[in-house]
Amino acid sequence: MGDFNHVIDTWTKNGRRKGAQRSQAILELAEQQQSPNIRPTTMSCGAVIKAWARSKEPDAGIHAEALLLRMKKRFNEGDMMVVPDAAAYKAVIFAWAKWGGIEGATRAADIVLEDVSSALLVDDVVNEVVQRSLEQYKQCAEKLNASKLRRKQIKDGNIVVRR
Repeated sequence: MGDFNHVIDTWTKNGRRKGAQRSQAILELAEQQQSPNIRPTTMSCGAVIKAWARSKEPDAGIHAEALLLRMKKRFNEGDMMVVPDAAAYKAVIFAWAKWGGIEGATRAADIVLEDVSSALLVDDVVNEVVQRSLEQYKQCAEKLNASKLRRKQIKDGNIVVRR
C-alpha cells in the first residue's frame, strides 16, 4: 500500500483542482486489489478525507463523511487496518464547516454530538470551528425570520412600501 499512500498523499497536498477526486479514485483502486498487501489503511483513508477537506468542491463534506462512514463500517467488521481516528473526524468536520453552508454547519455539529467516541476525539479548535459555523447559521436564520416577518407585515398591510 506504500506506493498508493505516496500517490494519495501527493494529490492531497498539491492543492490542484480535482486533487480530492483523484485521491479518492486511487483509494478505490487500492480497495479493488485482491492482494492482502494492498488495501486501504487509516493513513490512506485519512489522507483522502483531508484532501476533501482542503478541496474547493462544494460537496466536499458529503464525500469526506461517506469515506469516514466506510472506515467505521470496515473497522466494525474487524478490519484493524482502518481505524477512524481523531484526524479523520476533524477533517470531516472541517470539510462540512468550510463548504457546506448552513447545512454544513449543522452537520459538523451533528457529527460531534452523534457519536460519543467522536466527541472525545475533537479538540478546542474543532469546537471553535463548529461554534463559528453555528453562529453564522444562527445569524442567517435570524435574518430569514426577520425577512419573513416583514413580508407578512407588508402583505397584511401593516407596513406600507413606498416605491
